[in-house]
Amino acid sequence: MYAFVYVLTEMRDALRFWHIYTTMVVTMEGRPRAELAKSQWISA
Repeated sequence: MYAFVYVLTEMRDALRFWHIYTTMVVTMEGRPRAELAKSQWISA
């Protein structure tokens, strides 16, 4: 029973880390791409 709770806690922590990581990547990569697409759309 304790091992099951431990695994659940580990998974929750891993998911939280993954969420933070993907949010950082999307913020760093996605924002310039969005601005670039916007400027291309305006110039086109």
